[in-house]
Amino acid sequence: MRRPPKGNERDVLQRSQIAGSIINIFCLIMQPDLMVLITAGPSLAFRCGTSLVSEGDMRAEVARKCGEPDYIDSWEEERILRDFRTDRYDDPRTGSRRFYREPFLVKEKVKIDVWTYNLGSTQFTRYLTFENGVLVEITTGDKGY
Repeated sequence: MRRPPKGNERDVLQRSQIAGSIINIFCLIMQPDLMVLITAGPSLAFRCGTSLVSEGDMRAEVARKCGEPDYIDSWEEERILRDFRTDRYDDPRTGSRRFYREPFLVKEKVKIDVWTYNLGSTQFTRYLTFENGVLVEITTGDKGY
């Protein structure tokens, strides 16, 4: 049978219970932030040997640092962008000059290349997506072969 804690033991027990409660509250508050850190998503950089390739690099620079990819998939897309132009309107009644913005659509052709680097069965496959020769996305696939 356990005996009830005495004076000093009771204080130590209460402090440890308070500390445990504080840790539990901290974990509940920080859990969503930790989940964001753990969640996998697109990478911002990719290590090729001793070189580092990151978004914004040019296609030639990536080829120099990493060598030729195992597979290249290429296609061209036509994207429609919305833009604005500023125009001037002279009001004949008041003689004042007014400026206004008029929306218009612009068609843009984008050449897309997806380079695949198979790093072997112990590492994950990397997919590097280029738009008009600029690296815009690095994604991680399944284990290589």
